[in-house]
Amino acid sequence: MTNEDEPQELSFRPKLFAGASQKKTVPTSELYKQLKKLSKELNGLQQETVDTQSLDAVTKQLLVPALLKHSEQGVVAYVTCCIADVLRLYAPEAPYNDEEVRMVFSVFIDQLQLLSDANNQFFALREYLLTSLATVRTPALIALLPGAEDIISRFFTVLFGVVAPGQPHNIYLQVLDILRQLIEERKSVPQDVVDVILLQFTKRRQQDNPVAHQLAGDLATGTSDILQRYIYQYFNDVIVNAAQQRSEQHRMEGEGEDTANISLDDLRSAHYLILELNKAAPGTLLNVIPQLEEELRVEDVDIRVLSTGVLGEMFAEKGFMLAKRYESTWKTWMGRRADASSLVRIQWVEHAVSLYQHQPQLSRELGEHVVEKLKDVDERVRQAACHSLGLLELSVPVQNAIGHDVIEALGERCKDRKAVVRSEAIIALATLYSQVLGALEKGDTTTRQRWGGIPSKIFVLRYINDPDIDSKVESILTGAILNFAKIKDDRAKCLRLLLVFDSLTTKARNGFFSYMRRQQEVIRLTDVFLRLCEGQGESDGGTEDGTEQRLRQLIIKISARFPEKIKMENALSQLASLRDVEICKGLRATMDPKNDIKAVRKWQKSSLKRLSSLAPNLLDTTAPLWKCVGLTTINRVLVPFLIEHASATSGAAATQVEPQFHNAADTLLTYIADVGGGRDRSRTAVDQHLLLVAASGMLKIAARPQLDRLLSSADVQSLAMVVQDPCYEVRSTFLQKKLIPLLVSRRIHARFIPLLFLVEFEVEESVRKNVVHVVEQRLAQLRPTPGSPSAVEDSLCRFLHMLAHHPDWDDAQPVATLDLFARYLEFYISCVCVAQNVSLLFCYAGELKAYRNRAVPDGVNHNIGNDIFTTRLYVLSELAQYLLREKSMSANWPVNVYPGKLSLPEDLFEPLSDLEKSEVSRKPFLDPEFVTQRAKSSGGSRQSVATKRSRSKAKTVGVANPAKSAKRPKAKHQSNKGKIREMDSSNDEGDSDAMDQDEDDVVMSSGDED
Repeated sequence: MTNEDEPQELSFRPKLFAGASQKKTVPTSELYKQLKKLSKELNGLQQETVDTQSLDAVTKQLLVPALLKHSEQGVVAYVTCCIADVLRLYAPEAPYNDEEVRMVFSVFIDQLQLLSDANNQFFALREYLLTSLATVRTPALIALLPGAEDIISRFFTVLFGVVAPGQPHNIYLQVLDILRQLIEERKSVPQDVVDVILLQFTKRRQQDNPVAHQLAGDLATGTSDILQRYIYQYFNDVIVNAAQQRSEQHRMEGEGEDTANISLDDLRSAHYLILELNKAAPGTLLNVIPQLEEELRVEDVDIRVLSTGVLGEMFAEKGFMLAKRYESTWKTWMGRRADASSLVRIQWVEHAVSLYQHQPQLSRELGEHVVEKLKDVDERVRQAACHSLGLLELSVPVQNAIGHDVIEALGERCKDRKAVVRSEAIIALATLYSQVLGALEKGDTTTRQRWGGIPSKIFVLRYINDPDIDSKVESILTGAILNFAKIKDDRAKCLRLLLVFDSLTTKARNGFFSYMRRQQEVIRLTDVFLRLCEGQGESDGGTEDGTEQRLRQLIIKISARFPEKIKMENALSQLASLRDVEICKGLRATMDPKNDIKAVRKWQKSSLKRLSSLAPNLLDTTAPLWKCVGLTTINRVLVPFLIEHASATSGAAATQVEPQFHNAADTLLTYIADVGGGRDRSRTAVDQHLLLVAASGMLKIAARPQLDRLLSSADVQSLAMVVQDPCYEVRSTFLQKKLIPLLVSRRIHARFIPLLFLVEFEVEESVRKNVVHVVEQRLAQLRPTPGSPSAVEDSLCRFLHMLAHHPDWDDAQPVATLDLFARYLEFYISCVCVAQNVSLLFCYAGELKAYRNRAVPDGVNHNIGNDIFTTRLYVLSELAQYLLREKSMSANWPVNVYPGKLSLPEDLFEPLSDLEKSEVSRKPFLDPEFVTQRAKSSGGSRQSVATKRSRSKAKTVGVANPAKSAKRPKAKHQSNKGKIREMDSSNDEGDSDAMDQDEDDVVMSSGDED
């Protein structure tokens, strides 16, 4: 039995050649047997105990060209494995001279290159060769060999080509080990090797072979202390040479522009490699970073742009706090925010903002400078700052990093003088807000304080009245702000709407509803546009030329409300010329109040798809119109939930949620103004039903003392249109089953009393008689305190204010208007005035001329100046006194000076100065022609005029004449100019059924309290 410590000899003496000349091998089959047996015995020998003299003969034979260059690859594979074992057994010395070592490693590389074919029958032999080289550290032989740079470079090229996805991981590790040995064992690294390593970091190589890219990163990380000086030298050569070429070309005043471009491309490629190295092996850039710092100071703008961008990305790299390790470089980079070139400043701000995302701990050093760039003199810098902020993903650390001053500055950019900056700022704010909606809905206080004010910053932009801004806001309203597309439940949509409203300032809320009014105006114009496109203009009696002219004028009006007016005009003209039924139907459906949000979106999608197939060039230009008219914000499906929300809470809890109730009220008012204010005879039963629901919801809010104060005089004014709605079911139900019971039970404020006197032109006599009865028998007895004016007496000033804001007032036809409004006052006087209070009422009317109209938002008359309303008040003041004097004379009542002191409602009127009172008192306001005609109407002539004004023959003032038959007449929709809106006592087919389906029990008896 052999002792382990005794020398081991190679016992097998292989016969590999056919003769002593060794030029020809034995037959291939025999050769395989010999080599296989030799390989097996060599593999079993141990380095520590082998007698190397026994290997001498085989060692020489294995280098014979007849074996190393054998035509059979399997033979060569066995030979290389045997040589690898021989080198293992002879280690650390080699049994070959330098040339033989070069030859051996050249064959090794050829075999290793075949490792890429894992299905080859000799793959295991080549894998054995690779393992042997890695574990024995055989590459040290070639690494120490003089003049072996070409062999070493080929090693790197081949092995980087061998690794690939899907290979066994041990191959990757062994290749990495071999390459590391080749670097570590040499005194210097060949430049070709550095080039091969850096090649793996190029974008194309990363795509072609990501495993090779990973291998290069691991190799560079493991040998960074060696490679860093070679990598520095590489970049120094590339950057310096390119910079010199550019400098020379600039001095030649533009000659050789292609060369300059090539050198810039080289610079870009080099800086890209720096970025990739920073991600994979930042330790290799120890000397490169100061070089980049120097680039920040060069005169060449392109180089400063490159270095600013590269360093910006390097500072943002996670896990390596470069800014702290290279404070000098960080300080120099921060200084580029004030670079003379806007291109450099753009690079700086884009990367500075990205640091909020990747290195939020640096935010304290960035905040004021980001604000600085949001206010930069160059619009491109401001645009870049806004755009970059919009790209942020708001994790909690990022939210905390962004200061309030940055958000404020971004909000200011929404009003930038440049459209492109405004657009980016609005999008950025909306995008940021959309990311915090979840936290806001959960009631997170910190999030609300920092981000909850964003909608206000957006909606106050309406005051700028810029079509470009308005179109952008409309686009993001239903997108990033409300984001209804991601909410399936209508109740959840309503809550989202209220959440946004809850955050709005008063000014922003007015801006929001102004956008709603803008939408209604564009819808109105678009409806006419569609009718003209469909040929209804000609069918209504217009000529073809007249229709074309009207269409052209209408297109100009619509286009003026959108950006790129001329392009919109051309697009709408082409759209009209298409006369496509499907497109017109789809556009009309998107603005149809009866469609819910889902249906609106469906129609938008289908009609735009149709337009894309017929005229794709019109799609982008007309898209803002589709977004503007689409009823996806204030939609009928939300109204019931708004009313439910407004009615669900009472007492102390209601006080705590006043903002939401106010928002609900505002939304209800918008619906009342949109559906009720238009008097559109084409309204469906659903529209009428929802109008009644909305108006009833307003009264429910008014019936709660904690919430009534949230309703303004303009809110009460909006209900006047419901009292005079063309649909009898709407106005009768609202008046007799909602308003009157609440007034009689004193559950709502007396400021709603003036609504009753608008029934003067009611065609249903029973309704009018009911109002007279309620006023005379119930409300006339209501007094705040004994001896004080009654509620109906005190309501005269509020009634006159309501009349001054009535949409039927026509300043261009004073006499006709006075004739019309005298009827309202005569009705009031007939219900309220008696001998005991005529002096009080006369004094009330006269006191108006000591005040002016208090300016408040008015959804109906928002385009009329406050001075006009004040003048109307003075006209009505004198008209009321004139009619009271008439009444007192005909009844033989004395009109005395009222002894008490009167005060007018502060929410409607503000007092004049003494000088202003004097000026107003000296000026007459009642039209003399009206007085003259009125005087001529005395006696028989007066009776004749009275007959013409009677409700049964009221055609001169546009009042419907009730038929004597059981069937009630249908009213005609008429202009507001000098004519009262005719009230339709009839009901469109199906209206009654719709009213009966009110889930909130709208139609109830007059005794129902709610």
